[in-house]
Amino acid sequence: MVYCKNCGLQLEKNFSGTSCPNCSQHERKLKDNGKNKIYRYAGFGAVVIAIGLTFLFFTSSGEKLRMKYIGIDLLPYSGLTEPGTHKMKNTFISDDETSNTISTITNKGEKVIDGKSVYEVHTTNYNPEYDYTTEYILFYSYSNKGMLKVGLAKSEDNIYWTEEEEASIYLPSKLKFGEEYSHKEGDEVLNITLEGMQDIQIGQRTFKNCLFIKEKLIGSNGQISSTSEFYFAKGTGLVKQSETRYFEGEATYKTNMEFID
Repeated sequence: MVYCKNCGLQLEKNFSGTSCPNCSQHERKLKDNGKNKIYRYAGFGAVVIAIGLTFLFFTSSGEKLRMKYIGIDLLPYSGLTEPGTHKMKNTFISDDETSNTISTITNKGEKVIDGKSVYEVHTTNYNPEYDYTTEYILFYSYSNKGMLKVGLAKSEDNIYWTEEEEASIYLPSKLKFGEEYSHKEGDEVLNITLEGMQDIQIGQRTFKNCLFIKEKLIGSNGQISSTSEFYFAKGTGLVKQSETRYFEGEATYKTNMEFID
């Protein structure tokens, strides 16, 4: 006699399976339901992951989380990648003098010059008091070492190149909140710290979620040479800066910069 392994129903002698038709159908339904649950859970998990990634990479709150735990790419805040022109007002303050200049900064974007991939930035400084203008071009490289000032020129026909190992830094490539990054600048050491994000009001314009960065330059004698604060707006670059210079521990002068157009 042949019996169903599940329900015990007697089967015909020539029956080739081990379960009766009813039990076999029930088993298939259970398997199909199991597969459907797996697909549903997998689909739900994919949706959750997609929502999480969208939050992390496409919202300001997610950006703040990445800044705290993962680190944030500073290149989009540097202003180097977005071709365009804007102006900055510069104020020089010392014990016996206050003067103003206007800088016109033109970002030319990424180029290949002399076999080097660089970001090209033209700056024109105008002193209205003396009706005097100076111009120069800076070239920045970008790598895991940061955004480095590797070239200086009066014109593109005569560029003075600096090796990356000896170049000054504009910004690190990546920073975490509260993290201090150190870069050797000749005989001095520049310490750069990402303090957080802030909204900055300049005139009638508000720059949202600017990176707030502090710098401290330490001389070869171990004393502070300068302290600076910077605010970088995503897609625009530097919108506000203040710097204090020191000599033998005493503040000698200050410079302030603000976006004006």
